[in-house]
Amino acid sequence: MTTKIGRHRATAAVILLLASCTNYDFALARKANGEFDVPKLMADLQASGQTQLRQGTWIPLIYLDVTTFGKDDATLPNGYSIQHLKAFGPVFLFGGSEKQILDEKGSGVESWDRSWVGWGLLHRNRDDYVETTHGRRYEGHERVLVFFGSDATVYSPPQR
Repeated sequence: MTTKIGRHRATAAVILLLASCTNYDFALARKANGEFDVPKLMADLQASGQTQLRQGTWIPLIYLDVTTFGKDDATLPNGYSIQHLKAFGPVFLFGGSEKQILDEKGSGVESWDRSWVGWGLLHRNRDDYVETTHGRRYEGHERVLVFFGSDATVYSPPQR
């Protein structure tokens, strides 16, 4: 009898953890090409009265898949950010994250993505994109077994 009660409590705890990660369905804000409809996200955030829209699944130390959209903090330009984090394996051995910073009108300011294997010891990749007056700047850093890898910085002409 106690085992059955214990299982019910564990199941209830997991359901509460999963529910606490979600207050929005990001599939509703996707365009046909897979990109986010930023004006819709901004309107839905305003209508929600929340500081952040989030959707996710979390199984402690095994699996994490969370997407967030919200106003940026004081250390970034006024605007919004969209972030997606996915990690899995024992103690998040593998994973990746993406973040896009947008201005108040929803235009891109900068974005980055990261991925790792073996907590970054076996493989680590970092790509940064920043919109500048001289065009988009890309910075990439890749490491394998911590010591081997490459670094790159490239500017592309402004889009007109």
